[in-house]
Amino acid sequence: MDRPGALACDSAGDLFALVGGNIDEFTPSGVQLTIASGLNGTALAFNGAGDLFEADNSGHTYDMTQGRTFASGLSLPSALAFNSAGDLFVIAGWNIGVIYKFTPGGVQSTFASGLPYSYDMTFQTIPEPSISCLPALGATAFPVRYRRNP
Repeated sequence: MDRPGALACDSAGDLFALVGGNIDEFTPSGVQLTIASGLNGTALAFNGAGDLFEADNSGHTYDMTQGRTFASGLSLPSALAFNSAGDLFVIAGWNIGVIYKFTPGGVQSTFASGLPYSYDMTFQTIPEPSISCLPALGATAFPVRYRRNP
């Protein structure tokens, strides 16, 4: 298996990973399915409705579930995260230090700028105290656990 890139968990506990130009889904029981291929992806995230979003090196962000381009013209998007209001945050280029905010309707604004070497982020949006994503990658299974801050 190629080295996995970005990771995202859905509400069912399945892990989605960018692997060698594909988006692969790993169930908790270890089943691996390729759900999209031929991508140049850099980031994955699920919104509150369960739609999978993917960003790529061409500067686009796609709603993979709805089959549409959500945002374009971004400089090397490297991370995606949704807040509880459904706003999408995108880090554009790890070396330019800009985080863009997109409303659910697609309105873009600059959330932060001047951040040195920004390339990853996350928001805690899970309402339960914790949720586990138990993927099986090859023969090795490991938990990815998200916890609410006290």
